[in-house]
Amino acid sequence: MRQRNLSLVLHTVAAHGPVSRAGVASRIGLTRAAVSTLVDELARAGLLV
Repeated sequence: MRQRNLSLVLHTVAAHGPVSRAGVASRIGLTRAAVSTLVDELARAGLLV
C-alpha cells in the first residue's frame, strides 16, 4: 500500500506540475498529513525537490 501511495503522489506531481501537498491530497484521496510524509520520503530519495 505504501509503494502504491508513493507512486500516486509522484504521478500526480508529474502530471499536474507544481501542486501543493493539499492539492495532491485532494486529488488522490489521502490526508494532508499522509501526503506530507510521502512527499518527505520522496524528497529524501531525490525524486522530488
